Amino acid sequence: MIVKAILLHSFKAAYQQQYRFLSSTIAIATSSSASKTILHRLSADQPKNESWLEQKLNSERLAKSAENEALSSSNKSSKSIKSRRPRSSPGFVKINGSENDSRDRKRSVDQEGAATTLTEKALESKIKWQESNSVKKKMQDRLKDDSLEGWKRRKIELKLKLGNEAWSPEKKIAVSSMEKIRLLNAEFPDVWTLKRLSEEFKVSQESIRRIIKSKYRPSADKIEKREQKRKARIHSYKLEERAESTEEAKSNEAKV
Repeated sequence: MIVKAILLHSFKAAYQQQYRFLSSTIAIATSSSASKTILHRLSADQPKNESWLEQKLNSERLAKSAENEALSSSNKSSKSIKSRRPRSSPGFVKINGSENDSRDRKRSVDQEGAATTLTEKALESKIKWQESNSVKKKMQDRLKDDSLEGWKRRKIELKLKLGNEAWSPEKKIAVSSMEKIRLLNAEFPDVWTLKRLSEEFKVSQESIRRIIKSKYRPSADKIEKREQKRKARIHSYKLEERAESTEEAKSNEAKV
């Protein structure tokens, strides 16, 4: 009888100690999967009459999930707080800083002067256009036509001012070329300087500087729309050149 009482007392002490440990791990078990596995192992050693502990855990989990759902629904219904971050234009996404380091970009940009300059080929073309009086006279005669559309008039004025291949605000660069310019300058800033990139891509150093300094790149939809517009402009320009050449050929035939 004494042995039975001693065993019962030791069993009660062990049970009370294990119950304290289990009650301290209830809060951790609801949020951590590792704690859940520990609790599952400990609960496997418990007697079958301790199912109330599992019921308590389940009730606490349900209360926690209900609280989370209430918080999420209240956050959705509430108005969003406006951030003070600078907004980007629609259709553009931010470039990751690791892809194009700002320090390398700043060092490469500051190497050359920021003044807008023409490449040698563009400058030579500009001089040829300025010296060719016959072409200049022909363009000036076209400007006298009152029925000439505004964009054509502006195009002729730019040709007279800058030359045929000189840089102008209307000159566009493909998106793939812009990405290549950024990549070359970021990887080899000492080799691919503003001057070399300007000579390679036939644009001014100011354009190269702005492309390198830009922090945003267009999204896929923006790229597709831009490429379609660029191809349409090229097609219309070719049609216009063909029409001009046919008109010139007809006028020459009429003179003969």
